[in-house]
Amino acid sequence: MATSTTRSRIGSRQSDLAEIHILAKALGWSRDEYEDIMVTVCGVRSSALLDAGGRARWLAHLRACQRANGGQATPAPQQRQRRALKPHESKMWALWMQLADARMVKVRSMKAIDGWVERQFAVSAAAFLNPQQQQLAIERLKLWLKRGSDAP
Repeated sequence: MATSTTRSRIGSRQSDLAEIHILAKALGWSRDEYEDIMVTVCGVRSSALLDAGGRARWLAHLRACQRANGGQATPAPQQRQRRALKPHESKMWALWMQLADARMVKVRSMKAIDGWVERQFAVSAAAFLNPQQQQLAIERLKLWLKRGSDAP
């Protein structure tokens, strides 16, 4: 049987998470922006992983962002249609995010991946890699990630 203290903690967690999602939606951030900012502020990519102190810190940050915008949603930069990523680009994106989570790369963007591709293959973007280059790029990213995870 749940005690009243347990129920109040569960209720507090649920109300914190509800407020987090309301504030995040009001700010108008994309999912990637939300997760990237949360990692910077709290060290995790999901509010479900936050303890009470983390939820308080994240709520304080969201409230400050909302106050800084005068209570308005963050103005979105010029909206442009994003093209769907090709399968190899999706895999490269996932590996790049793992590298960023491991703090082995600093910039989380396709532009950063394209810059790496250009340096590695003399091709201006990952979208233009041929099938052999695609596989080689993915394998190089995997090895890079493995080298970083083997570090003491």
